[in-house]
Amino acid sequence: MNLLIFIATVVLSIPFARIISITVHELSHGIVAYFFSSGNIDIYLGSYGNSTDYSRLRIGSFNIFINRNIKKFNAGLCVPEKQITAFFPAFLFIFAGPFSSLLLAGVCSYIILFLPMEINWVILVTLVILTLSFILDFFYNIIPNNKAIVLSNGCITYNDGQSLKLLWKRKTLVKDISLLNQCLIDKTPNKGIGLFNKIYTNLKTPEIIRAGIFLYNELRHHEKVKILFEDLSKLDELNDQDYGTYGLNYSYEEDHKKALELYDKSLELNSNNFYSTLNRGYTYNLLEKYAEALEDFNKAIALNSNSAYCYSNRGLSKIKLGDEKGGLEDINKAISIDKNESYAYKNLGLYYFEKGMLEKALELLSKAKQLNEKTNGIDELISKVEENLNVGSK
Repeated sequence: MNLLIFIATVVLSIPFARIISITVHELSHGIVAYFFSSGNIDIYLGSYGNSTDYSRLRIGSFNIFINRNIKKFNAGLCVPEKQITAFFPAFLFIFAGPFSSLLLAGVCSYIILFLPMEINWVILVTLVILTLSFILDFFYNIIPNNKAIVLSNGCITYNDGQSLKLLWKRKTLVKDISLLNQCLIDKTPNKGIGLFNKIYTNLKTPEIIRAGIFLYNELRHHEKVKILFEDLSKLDELNDQDYGTYGLNYSYEEDHKKALELYDKSLELNSNNFYSTLNRGYTYNLLEKYAEALEDFNKAIALNSNSAYCYSNRGLSKIKLGDEKGGLEDINKAISIDKNESYAYKNLGLYYFEKGMLEKALELLSKAKQLNEKTNGIDELISKVEENLNVGSK
């Protein structure tokens, strides 16, 4: 019986210890951010930034997203709304996580050493596992690792040790880099590109190059993106997110064959890459391969059930495959998730255009353009509807 209790204690203590370690680590980052940053602080317990299907806890400036699936509780992330720009506060913010793990490992070790001999061995085993978990967390995070961590929003970060290493290396550029990161968060490429060029002349790291690729992609500077990808491939091994981003560059150029090759490569490396799955599905829609598109959108929605863009484009796939009811339900679902999702209105406008309801189509397409002028193919569609309206009025 004692052996069974021991095994049960170990089995239960391991996930408990990991949850405690991750929670303490990320809260430590958050506490430092509270004193040195303004605005809200998002803390993700159990993921790298996924807020879908999570319990949300609001405490003052803290938004805490807690993974309800213990089996997938294997990561954590702290994101201040405003980047910490000064060197010393940034150092404290990064170091706080591993330091808290080391501190608690020491506290647990002290308790174990000075526990009375008659202490319940279940408590002792739990404390030992907690200590090991804190030590593992400390070394895993403090030893620099240049392997990129892909966040749920597609951005890239590194473990605390690598972040401290880069922080020290770029000490003189820390303010500019923090401002650049803020431009990435705010999606303001015109503002960010000047900062990138300034930094890139002094510091050519994979992290900086990836930031430049994102900015030039947003500005549709396709050749510059290709040059930066060549630079990146010389400095770092390309990961699934890199191939997906490169594919998006070719999608913007309307080279769909090349784009599909790169999305496929991305998904070979990580079959659960949300953005590559989503963008490949969209490309299949453009190529009128609606069955393949539907398959990708189904998978993308399984990965992120809160994406209005996914539902918008799956709706189009369904309509094209003859499931009008299901397609319209998807598009309306997209609008209920995000009333500003331009592709929902674009695809709904396309549906009404093909039904011959030209004025309704024009109204919806115009709204799509108003929401996002970069909505793919929107100008051509509006021109087509207007031409048909003019022909009908003659």
